[in-house]
Amino acid sequence: MLEHIESPECLDDRLAAIYAAIHSLQRRVFGETWPRDIDEMISKYVKYIQVECVEALQCTNFKDHKRKQQIDLENLRDETVDIFIYAIAMAGCSFTSLDDFMSTVERKVQKNNTRQDWDINR
Repeated sequence: MLEHIESPECLDDRLAAIYAAIHSLQRRVFGETWPRDIDEMISKYVKYIQVECVEALQCTNFKDHKRKQQIDLENLRDETVDIFIYAIAMAGCSFTSLDDFMSTVERKVQKNNTRQDWDINR
């Protein structure tokens, strides 16, 4: 699994390109005025993410009463990427820029690393 993260500079460039491509795709799908109605768009993206999460779950052995099968890792990866794409698209509706989004992610990660209501942080 993920053992190595590329240098932050390289990752920033790749994430910026991905963010821009997802933004462009959303405008092709929903029109140049995307995101026109943030309420409607967030509702859509949450539903899309829920569906993709269920599809990801179906790639696993989540049913305890069934015989364990080999996980379809390729399909699981595809579903994971779909979740990521919809999450980034949703971020495009609720953040002013990639920098705004990334700064908020960094703050949230830092907050989670120091939360006192999590046993791992005590």
